[in-house]
Amino acid sequence: MQNQVTQALDDILKKVPGVIGVVLADMDGTPIYTNGRFDIAPTRLCALSAVCQGCNLEIGKSLGQALSSIMAEFETIKIYHLRIGENGQLVILSKTKDAQFGLLKIEASRAISAFSPLAQEETPSESKE
Repeated sequence: MQNQVTQALDDILKKVPGVIGVVLADMDGTPIYTNGRFDIAPTRLCALSAVCQGCNLEIGKSLGQALSSIMAEFETIKIYHLRIGENGQLVILSKTKDAQFGLLKIEASRAISAFSPLAQEETPSESKE
């Protein structure tokens, strides 16, 4: 199963023009898998992403809505944050001018499908350390 997960994440980098980095992490901000190049340390990126998602989760709860993803656009980078189950997140970095958001969403969905059984298996009390 682990090879399917890493292959699915690597495919995002290979198949989506403009994608420069992919990180799978838990919601505590601990990176589980990284690939690509980053202008920010992946550990810091994941921690900040977890905080960002936590804030947006609370907004969603107030609205009675579930959070599935967040897109942050900067001058030359887009960061796509996707929630995976209760405990995971996928963070994808892309160059703004080259980003193909539709293709990015398709490949990210494929990646999440590859490891969603893993996300459902672990609960906070069963977390493996």
